[in-house]
Amino acid sequence: MRKIAFVALFLAALLFSLRTASASDPITGKWTFVFDTEGGPREFAADFKLDGDKVTGKFAETDVKGTYKDQKIDLAFPFHSDEAGMTDTLAITGKLEKDALAGDWTFNQWSGTYKAQRK
Repeated sequence: MRKIAFVALFLAALLFSLRTASASDPITGKWTFVFDTEGGPREFAADFKLDGDKVTGKFAETDVKGTYKDQKIDLAFPFHSDEAGMTDTLAITGKLEKDALAGDWTFNQWSGTYKAQRK
């Protein structure tokens, strides 16, 4: 009986610590982005890390650089689009609300909106 109580207490503490970490670092983790484009929705996977206000990680297979401050994300990094057949700067800006990101993206002459959910 003591083992069960100990395990239950341990799991509760672990879940509490994960929620607390998520609240203090709302960007770190895996995300699914859906870009609204002229050709329909495009889905991308991302994995971010937050250090202070600096965001690093991966967007698709590309290294990410940017900032996150006051619930706003601002990323700009070289991105290769096989579909467009070119490499250019992909800029992503937006705001975090209730564990979801939403905002705008631009790539060369194209632009649109996006929504991103945590995986």
